[in-house]
Amino acid sequence: SSNIFGWMIASYELAVGCLFVPLVSAVFLKERCKNLLLAAKLSCILGCIGFVEAKIFSHGTLGLFIPLLLSLVGYAIGLAVARKRQQMDSQIA
Repeated sequence: SSNIFGWMIASYELAVGCLFVPLVSAVFLKERCKNLLLAAKLSCILGCIGFVEAKIFSHGTLGLFIPLLLSLVGYAIGLAVARKRQQMDSQIA
């Protein structure tokens, strides 16, 4: 009971590592469509993988940013795939 703030911070690490990038990009990019669902899913999956990896291996201060970086990479990959699909669909139509 003496380290309550540490436990509170630890309880939100996974959610922040997985959901921060998709939520912030949805607010700033103003693109809310089904095409970006893959980007959000990849971001969450890679954020979870980064969280687990950071907890298993100690990286010091860098370990705090690994889930966010992997989440950003996942979102970028999903965004590139969505834009490629959109270009292909516009060429077909």
